[in-house]
Order: sequence, then structure tokens, then C-alpha cells
Amino acid sequence: VLALVRRKPNALQIVAVLTALYVAILVILGSQGGSQTYRSSEDVARTLRETIPEVAGLVVKWRWGEGGQEDPRVSVALHGENPRRLEQIADDVNARLSQLPEITAITTDLDNEETQDEVQVTVNREISGKLGLTPQRIAELTLSGLRGREMRRLKTEDREIRVWMQSEVEDRETVHQLRDQAVYLDDGTPLPLATMASFVQTPAFRSVFRRDSETILMVRANTTDEGVETLGGKISSSLADLSLPRGYSWRLGDRWEQLDEDTAALWTAILLALVAVLLLLGSLFESYIDPLIIILVSIPFAYFGCYWMLWATGTNMSVLAMIGLVILIGVVVNNAIVFIDHIKHLERAGSLKGKELIIQAGRDRLRPILMTAFTTMLGLLPMAIGTATLGDQPYYPMGRSVMGGLIFSTIGAMIALPLVYSAFEDLRTWWRGILVRIRRPV
Repeated sequence: VLALVRRKPNALQIVAVLTALYVAILVILGSQGGSQTYRSSEDVARTLRETIPEVAGLVVKWRWGEGGQEDPRVSVALHGENPRRLEQIADDVNARLSQLPEITAITTDLDNEETQDEVQVTVNREISGKLGLTPQRIAELTLSGLRGREMRRLKTEDREIRVWMQSEVEDRETVHQLRDQAVYLDDGTPLPLATMASFVQTPAFRSVFRRDSETILMVRANTTDEGVETLGGKISSSLADLSLPRGYSWRLGDRWEQLDEDTAALWTAILLALVAVLLLLGSLFESYIDPLIIILVSIPFAYFGCYWMLWATGTNMSVLAMIGLVILIGVVVNNAIVFIDHIKHLERAGSLKGKELIIQAGRDRLRPILMTAFTTMLGLLPMAIGTATLGDQPYYPMGRSVMGGLIFSTIGAMIALPLVYSAFEDLRTWWRGILVRIRRPV
């Protein structure tokens, strides 16, 4: 680049124009297609809270939309056996999450249900044991009167008649009638159910979620923090010293599980892409030193540019942005391939050697490298500033990640690649000299 500036007076103007174009692109990306285009869910909720008047007897409940990259909710899953105990643990989790400034509008699975009261009957095992009855036996006798029980069929000459035994409707309408429900001992003596059980009236669960034979209660919260990974660490730290009974546990919700799965799959794809590119370049150059130089220079610059572009434009690292990382592996190596291939061509011609050869190759391939890079970036510009979406995920993170990677990999191809290639050539010459001295006969 410096040699080109010395030889061509207008090269400085060209570099200035390209720098101005880059700054203009950066300004456009920072003001389009991001958080300034759409109102966040928290902003809308804050406006609604300020708009809805406070009326006596009016209870406002907030329920956030399901799923999606822009879903403002995060969740914590509580595992255990007893739903009532999980409800108590959820209250403790609610109190801890409320202390995080990023967390707002905490709800549970129970808050979104219109619950009704239920009567819980608890059998006193000591009393029932003295009477010769088990809790299962008491439950069968009680439920046979409430729900009914099918008896032996009545057989006639031409058919069988189903017989169903159940208490009259007027005898099973109130809790007092349930307390007086007769439970028969083995000798036929009837006793009221209240003599061997206690009765508690509590809100009922309309639905119970289970996974792997465990009851699950989800605690959900809206968040103002767009970095899900960072927020997950804060929640884990807040719940690290949560005291739980034996057999009960908590974990971060499905959003973090899906994020971990997607991240692992994409990193696997990135590693496979790197191996495939390295093998292909090795077969084309008939050497693994030159492909290694291309990978060591192009990929780090590209990934740095990708993350820097996302940071500069205020864009979150989403799944589509990580797909852009995979795409970059096959795109950013093109400039380095063009440069090193021309160096090999000049070496075979034999007209130049050493640093003059590298400078001449850079002078010859600077314009093609800039042309291919900027045409690709301009082609990605509509995606980077657009508002199109794939389902509920916008496209612009992928366009911005690829553009940022191309910008910095182009810089690497023009500046860092000649330096690294020259260093490897010096190392290769030094090693050949050592081999020659070793093989020289004494």
C-alpha cells in the first residue's frame, strides 16, 4: 500500500474516498434496521403502564408473547414433586429476580390461569392404621361415593345390564357432606371421613406440567437487557445460594437451552468449514504452509471485523449473525488466495525475488481485491439496512456480520498478509539452510 502511494499521487485520494465510503456505510448501518426502527416490548409496556389509569378493583396482568429472537421474556424452570412446594420456591425466586435491575414483570405459570379452589383431604396414617385402613383404601371408599363405581352386571334372560353405584347428587354437594362421608371398616362399621382425615381448602392447579417424571413450574420475567448470555450469568449468580429441599432443583429456561444448542451446532459448522477450506487449499497449492497463512490472516481479521461491526451498530449476536460467521470462512479467503496465487505466478516467472516480488504482487492485485470486496459489501448493503425477517428474526445481523468481516479481512489482505507471508518465507529459507548444513558431508 505504501509503495503504491509513493508511485501514484492519486492513490491517497483513492484511499480517502474509500475511507469516507466506509464511514458512510457504518453511519447508515448504525441508524437503520436496529432498535431505532422498532419500539421494544419493554418500551411499549412502559407506555401502557403510564396510559392505563389506576381504578379501584381493577387488576392489570401482563402477559408477554411466546418465542422469537425478540421475545423479551426469560424463564427459570423449577423441578420437584409437590406443586405447592414449587409455588413457595417460586415466591423466593421471584423476590431474588426482582432485585436485578434488568428484570421486570415477573410471572409464573399460575398467574396466567383462572384458578378455582379445591379441597385437599389428608389422611392421618396413625389413626387409619389403628382402624385397619390404608390411605389407598380410604380414597377408594370415598371416591366410590363421589365419582361412582361400576358394580357387577345384572344378567337377565336376554341381556346384561350395567350397574353403577353412586351417592345421590344432593348428598355430595358441600364440604360438610364430604366430611360426613361414610368409610366402612372391615367389620362393616361406618365412620365419618372426618374422624381419620383433615380438610384444607386451597387454590387448585388447572394444569400441571411434567418432564422426566418431575413437576415443572416456570417463572418468567420480562427483561430490558438484550444480551441473553450476560443476563443468564446474572440470574445464575442471584440463585446460586437458593436453599432447596432434597429432590428439588432449578435451571435456566428453554431460551438458554436453545441458545446453547444453536451455538454448539454453529461452532461445529465453523470447525468443519475451516477443515474443508484448509484441505481444499492444500490440494490446490500443493502445500499446507500457504493455506495456513491464508487461514491465520483472513479468519481472525474477519471475525474481529464481524464482532466490531455488530458492536458499532448496536446489533445483537443472533443465530443469523452466527450463520454469517460460517459464510465468512468461504468468502474472506478469496482475497488472500488471489494475492498468494499471483505471488506463486511471479515466482515461477523468475523475474523477481524476495520483497520486490511481494511488493509487485500487492501492486498488481490491490485493485482486483478492492473491487471484489466493495462490490460484495455493496451487494450486502440492502440486507444490512433492511427490515426483512425470516419468521420473527431479522436478516440484518447476518448482512452486518458478513460486511464487517469483509472490511477487516480486506485490510488484512492488503497489509498483514504480505508481512506474514514475508515472515514465513524468511522462516522457510532459514529452515532450508539448516537442512542443507545437516545433510552436507563432513
